[in-house]
Amino acid sequence: MIVSYKYRVYPDATVETRLYETLDTCRWLYNKLLEECNTA
Repeated sequence: MIVSYKYRVYPDATVETRLYETLDTCRWLYNKLLEECNTA
């Protein structure tokens, strides 16, 4: 049996900004590594 949970968060403006910056960095890194794998 697979159990999953969903959590809703309500960050304030500073936390939300930091979260977007962190996710943007992760997305950039993922795309760079994917590009590296595709060109190798």
